[in-house]
Amino acid sequence: MGGPVIKNKLFFFFNYQRNPASSPTSAVYSYPTAAMQAGDFFGLTGANGPAFDANGTLQGSYDPVALKLQTYFPAAGAPGWVAGCPGPANASAGTPQTCPATNNYIFNGSSPSTNTWYTGKADYNLSSRQRLSFSFNYFPTTSSYVPADPLFPSDATAYEQGKTDNLLGQLSHVFTISSTMLNEFRVSASRELDKYKPPSLGHDVPTSIGLEPTYGDNAPADVFPRISIYQGAGVGAMALGAGDYGKGLPGPGGNGNIDAVLGQGIYTAGDVLTLIRGKHTIKIGGEYDRLYQNYTSWGDIDSGHFEFNGGITGIPYADFLAGDVYGWYVFEAIPTSAHEWTSAVFGSDDFKVTPHLTVNLGLRWQMQSGWGVKNNLFGVFDPHLPNPAVVNGQTYSGAILFGGQSDPSFGGKLSTIQNGDFKEFAPRVGIAWSPRANWSFRASYGIFDAPRDAENYTDNALALGLNPHQVGPNGYTNGQIAFKLADGPPAGTQVVFPTLDTLSPTINNFSSVAYYPRDMPTVYVQQTILSVQHDFADGILVDTSYVNTRGRNLNFATDINQNPPSEFGCSGFNCGHPNPVFTSINAQLYNGWSNYNALQVRLQKRMSYGLNFQVNYAWSKSLDTGTGNGHGSGVDVYQNAFDPGANYGPSNFNAKHTLVGQVVYELPFGHGRRHSLHGIADQVAGGWMVSSLFQWHTGTPFTPVIQSSVRGTIDPGLVAGTLYPDLIGDPNVSDQTITHWFNPAAYANPAPGTFGNVRRNSLVGPRYSNVNISIAKEFRIHEAMGLEIRANSYNAFNHINFSNPDANVGDSGAADSAAGTISSINGSQRIIELGAHFRF
Repeated sequence: MGGPVIKNKLFFFFNYQRNPASSPTSAVYSYPTAAMQAGDFFGLTGANGPAFDANGTLQGSYDPVALKLQTYFPAAGAPGWVAGCPGPANASAGTPQTCPATNNYIFNGSSPSTNTWYTGKADYNLSSRQRLSFSFNYFPTTSSYVPADPLFPSDATAYEQGKTDNLLGQLSHVFTISSTMLNEFRVSASRELDKYKPPSLGHDVPTSIGLEPTYGDNAPADVFPRISIYQGAGVGAMALGAGDYGKGLPGPGGNGNIDAVLGQGIYTAGDVLTLIRGKHTIKIGGEYDRLYQNYTSWGDIDSGHFEFNGGITGIPYADFLAGDVYGWYVFEAIPTSAHEWTSAVFGSDDFKVTPHLTVNLGLRWQMQSGWGVKNNLFGVFDPHLPNPAVVNGQTYSGAILFGGQSDPSFGGKLSTIQNGDFKEFAPRVGIAWSPRANWSFRASYGIFDAPRDAENYTDNALALGLNPHQVGPNGYTNGQIAFKLADGPPAGTQVVFPTLDTLSPTINNFSSVAYYPRDMPTVYVQQTILSVQHDFADGILVDTSYVNTRGRNLNFATDINQNPPSEFGCSGFNCGHPNPVFTSINAQLYNGWSNYNALQVRLQKRMSYGLNFQVNYAWSKSLDTGTGNGHGSGVDVYQNAFDPGANYGPSNFNAKHTLVGQVVYELPFGHGRRHSLHGIADQVAGGWMVSSLFQWHTGTPFTPVIQSSVRGTIDPGLVAGTLYPDLIGDPNVSDQTITHWFNPAAYANPAPGTFGNVRRNSLVGPRYSNVNISIAKEFRIHEAMGLEIRANSYNAFNHINFSNPDANVGDSGAADSAAGTISSINGSQRIIELGAHFRF
C-alpha cells in the first residue's frame, strides 16, 4: 500500500509478505529395546562376556545418570516402533526377542519454516530543491535448521530452529543546489542476526539427570549433554542431545543441540557531489564503512560430550548402562566482537565529446584496515616467533602471538589480525559511441578492490586459546574406563577458563594452527567489456558482448606444512613436516588468480502486444587456481600446497555453454486488453497470463583423485592435500551413462614420492536444465482493487538433473567399483505452489 500523507509533501509505501512452509522429514533410527533398557542383552553378540551372566544380563549396579538419561528414549507406546518393538522386557530362550536391535524406529515428521518481508519507503519534500528519503527492508526468517526427530519435544532432541533477522535501512538527502550542481548525502546500515538455541537451554537438565552438583565446572552450561553410543555387537548407533559428528549416528548425524549467535553488518556514510560544466558531468565523492561481526562460534556452551564404545563390556549400550565412559570432552567458546573499517574517495568525469560519443574517466582510492577484535581476544601464528619446543634435537621458529602483545616482526603492539592496506588505487575508463540511430558501441575497463570479509580473515584467530576446555586425561583409550558417568572426571582432569595472562605462545604446539600473513594483499578484479547493441523494430534489442575478468590475489588456502615429495614415504607423528612442531599450518596466502572470458548475447523484447521476453546466452570459460565456496571459502581441491599454478584449471562452476531466459505472455482477452471482455466472459476468459523461467547449461567439471585409502599406502607422508592420479589412457567413453560416465581404467596410481600428472577439473559432468512455469488469473473487482490467483510449477517437467560422478580412482589391488558412477541428483523434483495477491 502507498500514497500521500501530506499533499505534495510526504509520501509513503509499505509492503508485507509472509510465506509459511513445511517440508516432510523422515529417517530410520536405532533405539534400545525394552530388554536392553532393563539390562537384558540375551541373544546379542558380546553378551556372553564376563560382564554378563549366563542369560545375557549385565552384572553389577547400573549408573544412576544413565538410568535417568535412557528415560528420554521413545516410550513403549511411541508411534514409530517397527512391529514387535520395543519387545519384551526380559528376553530368553522361552521369551524370544521380537525387536531388532538396529533400525527399529521409523520417524516421519515435518520441518516448518517461515519467511516474512516488511518493506517500506517514505519521501519528504523539504522544499522544491531538497528531498529526504528513508527506506527499509526487514526480513525475519524461522527455519528448521535441524529437522525434528523422534525425541522432540523432549530436552534430548536434536531438533533446532534457526532464526535470522536481516535488516537494511537507508536515509538520504538530495539537494539540488542549482541547475548544474546536485549533492546527495546518505547513511545506511545493514545487519544479519542469526540465533540458534537448543530446546533444553535453561531447563536445569544437568541437575535433573544427576550430573550436578557432582561435576561443578566440568558441566559448565545448563543444557542437555551430548551422548554418543557407538554402533557395535549388532546394535545400532544411538544419540541423546544430538550426540557427536562422525559417529555413524542416524538422522542429523550429530548436528543440533547448538547454541550460537552471529551478528554482522555494516554502517555506511557517503556523499556525492555532481557538477555539470559544459560537456562534462563530474562526480566527486567519498565513503566510510564500518564493518562488524559479533560471534559466539558454532556451539558456544556445553555440559559435556560423552561417548560409549563397548570397549569394557563388549556392547556399547551396556557400557552406557554401566556408566563406563570411553571418552569425554567439553567445548565452549567465548563471544568475540571483530571490527574493520574501509574508506574511499573517488572522482569521475563523463565527457560528451560529441552528441554521439561519450568518454568516462574515473579513479577510486580505497583504504581498509585489518580486522581488530574487542579486548584483543585473538591470536595469530607468527612464523618468526621463537618456539622453545625441541623436535629431533632441533628448534623451529613459529608460535602464537596474542592480541595486545609486543609485535617483534612489525613493532609496537599487535592490534589487528592483519595489517591495513592504504594503497588501493582503482582506475576506470569507459567509451560509448552511437554512430547512427539504433546502434551503440561500448567499451570499458576497471579495477575493483574487494573488502576483507570477516569469515576468511578472522575465523581461526578469534579467541584463540581462550575458549574453556578440559585438561588432563579424558579417555579415548580402548578397553579402559575414562571415569564412571555418575562420578565425573577424576582429580587432575577439569575444565579450565583461560585468560590472556595465562596463555602461552606454545599453546598450539603439536596440533593444527591457522596462519594469516600480516601483509596479505588485497583481492582485486580487472574487468574489460566490449559490447555492440542494436534496437530492432517492435522493441527488440540485441546486445553482443565480450567480457574478460581477471581475479588477482585470490585465496589459495593450503597447508604449508605439507611434506615435500622426498618425504612422502615417511610415517610417524609429524614425520617429514617442514615444521614438525605443528601437525598442519593452514595458511590463507592469497596468491591465487582467475581468468574468465565470455561471448555473451542478450535478446530482449520490451512489453508490447502482451509479450515480453529476455534470453541470455554465454559461450564462456572460467579458469582459476581454486574455487572457493561458502563459509570460510578457500579452494575446492589441491595437490601441491606450494604451487598454485599446478592447480590452475577450469573453475568448479565453469560451463562452456549457458542459456537462461524468461518470457511473459498476457493473453489478449479481458478488460484493458486487445480483445475486451465484460461481465461473466471477462471473469472466465479475461486476465490470464503465462510466464516461464528457464535455464540450461553444459556440465561442470570435476577432478579424478586417488581415493584416500589408496593414497595412504602409496604416500603415507602426504597427509595434507589430495593426490591426483597419473593419466595412462583415454578417460572418455563413447556412450556416457550414470553407471559409466568416464573410464576409471585410464588412471593409475602415481609412483611413490611423486605427484600425479592429471590436471584439476579435467573431466566434465552431466548437463543441467530446468523450466519453471507460472499461470496466473486476475479478477478485477473494480478499478482500484483486484485479486490475482497464481499457480507456480518449479521444475515443471520433473526433469532429473544428475550430479557429477564418483571421481575416486586408484588401485589397491582392486579398483573402486563406484568410480565413474552417478548416485545423486542435482536439484529437486517438481514442486507446485499456489498463491494469491490482493491489490487495493
